[in-house]
Amino acid sequence: MFYQKFLFNATENDGTHVATDALYSDTAQYGFVRPGSPQDNRIFPGNGGWLATEKLAANLLPQQNENGVSLTKARLALCFGICVPEQGNYQVAVTIQAAETDLNELNLYYGRRQLVREHIHVAAQQQVTIEFYAHVGAYYQAVGTTPVSDNTLYVSILGLDSPATLSAISIKEATVPTLYLAGDSIVADNEAKLPYVAETNGCGWGQVLTPYFKLAVDNQAHNGMTTTCFRDDGHWQLIEDSLQAKDIVLFHFGHNDQKRRALAAYGGYSANLRGFVKDVRAKGALPVLVTSLSRVPKHDKDGDYDLLEEYAQAVLRVSQELAVPVIDLHQFSFKQLCALQNEVDLTQYFNDAAHTNDYGALLTANWLARIIATNKIAPLYDYLNAQPTTLVLPKTQPVNQEFTNEQPISKQPILSYRDTQFLPPALQNELQQALQLHLIDPCVRYLHPYATMPRGQFLYLFAAVAKPFTQSDYLGKYNDVYRYEWDAAYVQAAIDANLIDPATITADRIRLDAPLTGQELISFVIRNLQPLNQRDLSLRACEKIAAQLGLLWSNYNATATVDRLTCLLTVVHATKV
Repeated sequence: MFYQKFLFNATENDGTHVATDALYSDTAQYGFVRPGSPQDNRIFPGNGGWLATEKLAANLLPQQNENGVSLTKARLALCFGICVPEQGNYQVAVTIQAAETDLNELNLYYGRRQLVREHIHVAAQQQVTIEFYAHVGAYYQAVGTTPVSDNTLYVSILGLDSPATLSAISIKEATVPTLYLAGDSIVADNEAKLPYVAETNGCGWGQVLTPYFKLAVDNQAHNGMTTTCFRDDGHWQLIEDSLQAKDIVLFHFGHNDQKRRALAAYGGYSANLRGFVKDVRAKGALPVLVTSLSRVPKHDKDGDYDLLEEYAQAVLRVSQELAVPVIDLHQFSFKQLCALQNEVDLTQYFNDAAHTNDYGALLTANWLARIIATNKIAPLYDYLNAQPTTLVLPKTQPVNQEFTNEQPISKQPILSYRDTQFLPPALQNELQQALQLHLIDPCVRYLHPYATMPRGQFLYLFAAVAKPFTQSDYLGKYNDVYRYEWDAAYVQAAIDANLIDPATITADRIRLDAPLTGQELISFVIRNLQPLNQRDLSLRACEKIAAQLGLLWSNYNATATVDRLTCLLTVVHATKV
């Protein structure tokens, strides 16, 4: 059985002594890892999720002392990598020993900045050993790349009040089940810049779940995922390939599915969840569904609301239908946030209306654990470390501000779609401009350039460049738009900006699922180029202006449907007028 112990102090002799200048390499297969810059292509395999500038390089070098090694300053991470013989689960023990003064506020992480323990205190001349389970396996670093098969286990100590300190690490194989996380950016791992500031990071709840369970957690959640692209983009395959009997898979989706009209709550979304459940059970493993974390609640004359409620109800129905355990995070978090936003400044916990920072992720993971404990949700209840306690939040003044809608989080904002690589370089360059304008999602692998563009989806992408485009409560102008659906605020913004030609409306229906025609595309684009009080232009008038500006493409047909590529290129060209 594989076992290794690494010693950083001079008082023990039952392991491998490590010098302070022992940097990790494929040859040595263990050593210290210095966090790289945000431009480093090996963000995760190279440094465990910490980003630092060259100016910090000297401060990240470990210094030898009697009790081990430490950094010279706080709020920096001391990282050590160990190559293991194969992918799988391991039991890790990390020892921290204090010298003549106390060590305060140390955090322990492994892998891609997965939290193990926070607020560690070690009294003077004392030592603390923390044991945990860790999973080492393949994962996707960025969209469009091949999976990273890095057999290195990274251990990181972060000093918040005292400098990071490390005395010993031991690692051995473990046979515990794996808890796999399948989900979106609300769950996914995120890197942190150094010096560390918790409020400014992005962090998913899956990144801070390890402290609550006697299991090895493998977080395969990824930014931008829907229940469709999680499978299509290869993320599900990584889980399925390594899934074993008695392993557990948590599914958390909804935030992005809601933005795809083909993934309606009781349609494509529910169908995809059923498929995942059946796949897990076919392996003898155990599925658990999680309803979507509530966004920061909105408020209208009827009270507080969140647009994800229908998707949460759909998950509950699938749970009942297939007898799958379910964690109703949405209902619990919605009630909590409704109360909290009247007491504290939620900008301390959220980066936008949906995405949490490190504090918000900790809060969410605590909620999950409390729901599991209270409802004794099997099989997770049996693996809880301890009964979670309610987090005490600092009392701060509420801020009367509107959170922006969630924005795609991309670790690699370059054109990397698999189905655009065959396009001529000039078109790829223009699609890169569309990416920079936030017209397309940087978090998925396929663009589908020749698929037709539904009117509703066009409004969603056009919001990135439309001026003005202020989302507000839907006032009910069209019969086929439900007030509390995702697209409603975009429709109202388009109405307020006078971007919708009445000639494109049929029987008071905007037809969000109907494919966009060439004439309708030109109408949106040309109206947006005019001053707000000069947008009452007919379809024919818009065509004439577009022809003068060179915005009509070579095979332009007023009544023919347009594909995604044509829409994107036309909008990009219009931004240059």
